[in-house]
Formats: sequence, structure tokens, C-alpha cells
Amino acid sequence: MRIGIIHGVVLFFAITFLGVLINMFFPVKIEPQPVAQAIMKVQNGWEVVVVFLVVSLFAPVSEELYFRGFLYPTLRRRLGIKGGIIVTSLIFGGLHLDLIRMIPLAFGGVWLNWLYERSGSIYTSIMAHSVWNGIMTVLILVPQLI
Repeated sequence: MRIGIIHGVVLFFAITFLGVLINMFFPVKIEPQPVAQAIMKVQNGWEVVVVFLVVSLFAPVSEELYFRGFLYPTLRRRLGIKGGIIVTSLIFGGLHLDLIRMIPLAFGGVWLNWLYERSGSIYTSIMAHSVWNGIMTVLILVPQLI
């Protein structure tokens, strides 16, 4: 758990930095993702709890079960560790349906795959993904709550 938490925090900052760097070289107006738009529309405490649970718990658990629990092991057997990580990560980034954010999200996928491979446990990547999403959610929610 501790390793997952630490990596989740570092992952959040690494992805944010990578996104800023890409935007410096390719400055385009980036609209918030649909999930960010939903987070920005919360109006009461109950909605905050529901949004936080969905984004920080349910989405990471379901995504990690699919990507690191099913897809990556299947691709690793066929393509090897490096090939499995690359293909899984590109699919992870691409399925977020955002061309501008695909590179940082694919990088996040590489990190989560590496963490899963290194730890030998899907719980580590679930925790890291949950922390990453949780920090993002809190930072989007703070202006809504003030």
C-alpha cells in the first residue's frame, strides 16, 4: 500500500509536468475531460462523495483489473514484457479519448504496468492509480467547495 501511495503522488506530478511540457511545445486550448466537467458541476456534499468514490475508487479498480489484471498479462505472454507494457499503455492512453492527453496518459500506463510488474501485485497499481485520480479530483473540487 505504501509503495502504491508514494507512486501515486509521484505519478500525479510526473503526468502533470509532462502535460505542461507538451502544452509548452504544442500550445492548444485543452477542454476539460468529461469526467473533469462532471466533477466541476457538483453542488452538494453527497455529490462530492459520489464523484470522489467513482473517480478515485471505482474507475481505478475497474481500469486496473482490466489493463493490468487481464490485458497486460495476455499481451506480455505474446509480446514479452516491453511489448506488453507498450501496447497496453498505448491502449490505456488512447481509450481516454483525448489525443492531446494521450501521451501523458500512456506514460502513466507505462508507469502503472512497470509498478505492477515490479511489485507482482495488482493492488500496488490500483493504489497508485487511486491516489493519482484522488489528487486530481480534490484539486478540481477545491474551487467548487470554496
